[in-house]
Amino acid sequence: MSFELLEPASLDEAIGMLDPDDYGVRAIAGGTALSLMVQSHIFKPVRLISLRRLHGDLRGVHVEADGSLRIGAMTTLTELERSPVLAISEPVLARALHTLSNVRVRNVATLGGHLAHGDPHMDLPAILVTLGARVRAVSPRGERWIDVAGLITGYYETSLAGDELIVDVHIPTQPAGSRAAYAKFTALSNDDWPSVGVAVWVRREGETIVEARIAVGGATDHPTRMIAAEAAVTGIVPTSKAFAEAGDAAAAEVEPIGDLRGSGPYKREMVRVHVRRALERVTATPRTCSICASSSACSAASSAPPARRSSRLPHGLAIGQWKAKRRKQGQGHRPWTPLKAKPLKSIHQRNVQLLFFRLRKRYRVRQPPLTVPLRAGSILQHASLRIALRQPLPAMRNLLRCLRRHFRNAAIVS
Repeated sequence: MSFELLEPASLDEAIGMLDPDDYGVRAIAGGTALSLMVQSHIFKPVRLISLRRLHGDLRGVHVEADGSLRIGAMTTLTELERSPVLAISEPVLARALHTLSNVRVRNVATLGGHLAHGDPHMDLPAILVTLGARVRAVSPRGERWIDVAGLITGYYETSLAGDELIVDVHIPTQPAGSRAAYAKFTALSNDDWPSVGVAVWVRREGETIVEARIAVGGATDHPTRMIAAEAAVTGIVPTSKAFAEAGDAAAAEVEPIGDLRGSGPYKREMVRVHVRRALERVTATPRTCSICASSSACSAASSAPPARRSSRLPHGLAIGQWKAKRRKQGQGHRPWTPLKAKPLKSIHQRNVQLLFFRLRKRYRVRQPPLTVPLRAGSILQHASLRIALRQPLPAMRNLLRCLRRHFRNAAIVS
């Protein structure tokens, strides 16, 4: 397979190379999705126009004068993930990017390509729909604005013309009292595209939800607003019963498509569950960030666990002051005392205990206070022990690491 690869140096030059009448001519940004389609012979290109040399306004996250966000189409997902502006303005996007695909894909994939590809198994389109985002597309005829809700029209179908390119994405300023959340489920692996993704945006006045937007992706051929579920939670005080009714309404309204990641009825049930979970998450009491003392403007306040203060230190007393106080009182450092053995409860700990006792039968094991180190090489070479434990070699290494932690003073001599 041979095709022509062009690398224009400007946006106008790239638009001039596009041919709306030839489906074999395609612009390529990161190429993470298009390269797989070419390798699978699903798409046979005639000419690929690489946009990797385009910089300037096509990259970066910018704050407009009215407080809205403008994100360049060639901004990579990793740059979005690490952007402090995005983390403060739209923390729901920053949190979703942490688990979007894997690091290798995020380092190369761009936001414009993420939207223009039209894959229904995407995380960001559903979130951008609830945030009311728009994209600006440029062609030889000029530019036009397209709502993200109307950008993806079907299975790998978009409303973009063959000679149009997405230049940037605009996210409007969110009103006071609004919050957004995203809940997804991956059936194959943690870094796989979601089987179901539910984005929820609500605006509250006091305890009452006055406006709600719920969009479902992954289960449908394009991001779909759940109108019945939105009506079920609008004008009410958040309750578990109301959220369950909204999940039932979304499950009745959605038209799921079955694929490798789940059948249609299975995805319908997942929509029911994750609509309820996303509503519970978006109406939960926000945590306070220990860094900036903010409750909703910081992504760390919603994603990171609350800061844990040491129980040994009095509040407001630094570690150096605490040590000086103890030395002044004549206490100093406590002498080392052996820890008492704790019961092993988890399955992994029981495997460690089983391994330890079987090693005692095969090798000479001496108890503390000997200083002979634990040698793992001779243990891993003993194949019959691995077969007896029914554990593969990587699992044996993990068990030996855990064995060193639990039995630091034990010495195994082959």
